[in-house]
Amino acid sequence: MVTTIEALESEVLNLPASQQSLLLERLMTGLNANPDITEAWEREAIRRNSEVDCGIVCLVPGIEVIER
Repeated sequence: MVTTIEALESEVLNLPASQQSLLLERLMTGLNANPDITEAWEREAIRRNSEVDCGIVCLVPGIEVIER
């Protein structure tokens, strides 16, 4: 049985948001099979979060970014 991307997308969009999120996480994990890359992204996320927490950088709402 061949499943088209469109059919698969339709099925996924009918799932509850929590299941969509879980599926996305699993797919992204599969794409990032290189542990060095995954670790580097985790370090970067922690670094960026720390900058926000310490007030070094401020978050800008998405709509404002788009308007700029």
